[in-house]
Amino acid sequence: MTYKDVVDSVALAVRQHKILRDFGYGAITDIKTVATDSASPQTVDYPYVFLNPTQGSRNGQAITYRWNLISMDVVQEDPDNGYENYLRVQSECQQYIDDILAYLRFESPLKKYDLTLNVQLTPFKERFQDSVAGMTATLEVEVPQSLNNCITPFTPIIPPPPAGGLQVSVVSTQDQLFRPDSAQSPWKAENIIVDTQGGWRPPSDGGNFYRPQVDGTWNWVFEGTTRLFLDAGDWPSNPEMVYQDGTLNQPTSSTWPATQPGAGVDVPFRIEWTGFPYTPNNQFITWNWINDPQAEDEFYILTGTTLKGYFTPA
Repeated sequence: MTYKDVVDSVALAVRQHKILRDFGYGAITDIKTVATDSASPQTVDYPYVFLNPTQGSRNGQAITYRWNLISMDVVQEDPDNGYENYLRVQSECQQYIDDILAYLRFESPLKKYDLTLNVQLTPFKERFQDSVAGMTATLEVEVPQSLNNCITPFTPIIPPPPAGGLQVSVVSTQDQLFRPDSAQSPWKAENIIVDTQGGWRPPSDGGNFYRPQVDGTWNWVFEGTTRLFLDAGDWPSNPEMVYQDGTLNQPTSSTWPATQPGAGVDVPFRIEWTGFPYTPNNQFITWNWINDPQAEDEFYILTGTTLKGYFTPA
């Protein structure tokens, strides 16, 4: 829900009201008055409600918007009654404010926010050019609005490829569910784009790993998208590059999410293992999330995730 949606909700409440006649928004200097001559571009019908924005704030995954909600009506000067007419108009304007608050809380078709009812009320008279009286209320609305880097309109920064020639490039062709707390197959990639050394064994060929054939140093890039499946404990940390002898190689750089993503949120990641020597001894390499002692969340690695290996001969 946007800032405009909230303002439109207030405007709709005024338009639906059977007594209120006009609505305005802006700085105090934008308040309309009865035209003093035929050339004046502004006229106003009373009772009149004006929404004056003040300072808002963001707190975590929500934004709080604040306004002065000003309700006013013309007062007929009557020296015999003193301030009686002012009090009558101020009381009526307070009721109009309560009507608007009730509409926003219970009836607004745009209601997707939390209306704060700790409202400060200030009566006034003769505040503006017309002889008016009324009531000013502090209006505060909290709107859930999480930050989402997936929809930001920035051109992505594409890092240069790692050193070495591209020897391996494989892509997953289906979403893969990972359950770190139970027995789990390594990450699977069926689609082989590049395999210069002929070392990739896809699941359809009875494998799920890579076996280098030449001495040298490897730089690996694992890049794709993850999505939470089940909140079962802690969000798992980075995957490991696992050698057949049980050696666990931690990434040298990673954008794997540090905390649990929101439900249904797809989060991109890029993980690198840089400068890993390898001597062929018939050992294979896999990429996996290894079970930790504590309970961990279950998650997907989505279709289209890639693994690329860049090789420099010894």
